[in-house]
Amino acid sequence: MVRLSALLLLAGVAALSIGSVAPPALVSESAAPGSFSAARARVQLERIAARPHPVGSQAHGAVRTHIVERLQQLGIDARVTRAASCTSQVFWTHCAKVQNVVGTIVGRSSASAILLAAHYDSVPESPGAADAGAGVVALLETARALRAGAALEQSVLLLFTDAEEDGMLGAGAFVDSDPSFANVRVLLNFEARGSHGPSALFETSPDNGALIEAFARAVPQPVGNSFVASLARILPNDTDATIFRMRRTPLLNFAFADGLQNYHHASDSIHAIDYRSVQHHGEYALALTRQLASQPLANLSAQDVVFFDVLGRPVVRYPLSAARWLGLVLAVVFVLLWTYARRQLGATAAGAWRAARSTLLAGLAAIGGALSLHVLLAQLMPPIALVAEAKLLSLACIATALVPWLWLFSRGSRDTGEIDVALGSLLPLAITAVVLSWLTPGMSYVFVWPLMFGAAALFAAGGLTARCARDLVLTLGALPGVVIGAIATYTLV
Repeated sequence: MVRLSALLLLAGVAALSIGSVAPPALVSESAAPGSFSAARARVQLERIAARPHPVGSQAHGAVRTHIVERLQQLGIDARVTRAASCTSQVFWTHCAKVQNVVGTIVGRSSASAILLAAHYDSVPESPGAADAGAGVVALLETARALRAGAALEQSVLLLFTDAEEDGMLGAGAFVDSDPSFANVRVLLNFEARGSHGPSALFETSPDNGALIEAFARAVPQPVGNSFVASLARILPNDTDATIFRMRRTPLLNFAFADGLQNYHHASDSIHAIDYRSVQHHGEYALALTRQLASQPLANLSAQDVVFFDVLGRPVVRYPLSAARWLGLVLAVVFVLLWTYARRQLGATAAGAWRAARSTLLAGLAAIGGALSLHVLLAQLMPPIALVAEAKLLSLACIATALVPWLWLFSRGSRDTGEIDVALGSLLPLAITAVVLSWLTPGMSYVFVWPLMFGAAALFAAGGLTARCARDLVLTLGALPGVVIGAIATYTLV
């Protein structure tokens, strides 16, 4: 019953959603002075990530000195601020003397500033080329490009924080004791949890509407979505941005995360890093700084939005309030669809409920199959190899999930009409979409948009030939599960 076309579409969407988004091409050293060039930044990274530089080490001091000297070469006022900082958890308290580096590019207005931040310390076993040497050199090259252009309306602060790996101690010292924090109106923070891949907007502050608008308008190759950003507010994965979020500073937080096997490892070196990821960091930093510096920074808070990029190109965004209303509209549409399918297309309630049950059971079996494969691979493969092939294993898990999905769905719908199958397969998705639109609207688009396409296909079925209608409805009816499965399985791996 489930046609080969649906299977091929499912596999194609899964592969496209996982593998299509890549960082931008590397810009050469001969590029215009006002452009960001990761090839130029490479020279700085070779100095900064030559060896591990944890807090307090001689190499750590050398990195700090190099940052200060580079800022001074660019004609930027640079200072080192020293302070004691502490962080507390349930069972322990950690304190250290930290030394942040702060550079200032003075704009026409000195009352407000855009803050660009990255930490310059590494863990003891790692040279820290990606985490966060990539962020450090992205800031240095961005500063060079800004200095090569016209004077900015707003001032820019360049913050190279100390002791991030020891509990965000440098960021804590900055917000607690540095007088320039009073002028900060927005933060752009740059991190890494791997050695390559696209740099993605993975965290925002609340009331992010104005910042997402700037992100969508300014960045040439934007990657990010509110699904991940909503998760970031829940999961305990802290960066320096956490300190600023606690102070209600508007912020955007960026990171690249492919090549997880190099994270906090000796292999996080200049030989493993993909400089295209540094290029992506820098294009974000430069484009957003110029965009924000050209507008008033008095109030960057606006209603939260649902947002997502379309394969690394345009950014779709709309207010959370619109997402909630869209959930209500979809509820009404599905009721109308149910009535239309029964009266005009010959669907039956009993058949649709059987198909809905089969869809739910098939979905659970698919998740179980993917998880089982993941657990099996985790037992058979070293952890480093497992994370090194995350994308390939994600596709393998999706392929494994297809087997029980197809078998159970076909078996459960064997004696059910085609329209009943299409209608019933959309019912669990409709319930999930409506509920999430109200409870966590930032995540709702993953379910809402596939549901809209599936419902449109079913509405269109009445004007098509029986065979064409069947293929179209079943193919698009399967698409929501494909998209959700691809995202969920890749996240699990």
